[in-house]
Amino acid sequence: MHKPENRKRRDTSCHFHGHSTMDVARGFSLTLCSHFLYYLSKDLRKELMTVLESALDKMAENILNLDEASLASLWEKYKTRMEHFETTKEWEKSVIVFFIINAVRVKNHIFNENILELQKKHDKPQKPPKKKPDLKLVK
Repeated sequence: MHKPENRKRRDTSCHFHGHSTMDVARGFSLTLCSHFLYYLSKDLRKELMTVLESALDKMAENILNLDEASLASLWEKYKTRMEHFETTKEWEKSVIVFFIINAVRVKNHIFNENILELQKKHDKPQKPPKKKPDLKLVK
């Protein structure tokens, strides 16, 4: 009969540097590197990724509610900040904001182009089906 091995299992289900895993995911208080994710159980990893996806979905929803004209007025400010590199959290955030503004602009451009294309297809008069021409056989 085979005896099960008594292996000590690491408790990875609760804390990382004093923070609960879910607090880490909800607050983004730590960088979730692959090393950290490796030590989590499969179920906890899945739960963490679900929380992360949910947070990203909420961010996207909030971004979609922003006015493009207001964002466009901030574009130059964040472009300038991004171009002047600093080793600060503010510089990092300005890069993220700059790309969020650009993402909204690109999304709207793609959306508008597709709407125009759909309208063109809809507005085109349908060609009547071709009939056989009235031809007579001449010898």
